[in-house]
Amino acid sequence: METIETTLDALYASISFAKGTTPRLDLLRSLFLSQGLLINNNTPETPVVMGVEDFCGVVEAALASGNLTEFHEKEIARTTEVFGNIAHVFSTYEARFDAASTEPFSVGINTIQLIRTQGAWKVSSMAWNDQTAQILIPAKYKQ
Repeated sequence: METIETTLDALYASISFAKGTTPRLDLLRSLFLSQGLLINNNTPETPVVMGVEDFCGVVEAALASGNLTEFHEKEIARTTEVFGNIAHVFSTYEARFDAASTEPFSVGINTIQLIRTQGAWKVSSMAWNDQTAQILIPAKYKQ
């Protein structure tokens, strides 16, 4: 993708899908460096660190088992910092398992690191942490 904005829009689009469809894991793969990492850090004592293929495998297994039939993650705020060919984004999100749900099951922050290579922005790593009663999202990341 030529811009950080289009890369992040595509990232959210790749993992969000309606009932009766599937996520666009081919698009997700294309957005990451082949060595890229996805890290679920909701439990900091045991973060779950996955390569892109590992993450896609988890999603595909959840789809095959029927445990995942619909997923919607929407960015609600973004803070971006760029220096030359590197960028860091704090992307605040809401996630739902049902598009009709008025309340998200999860709200949190994705921290996304990108590099510009061959004229395109690629994700090198992404880590996330959901908001909890003990860890609230600061106001500066909600705008």
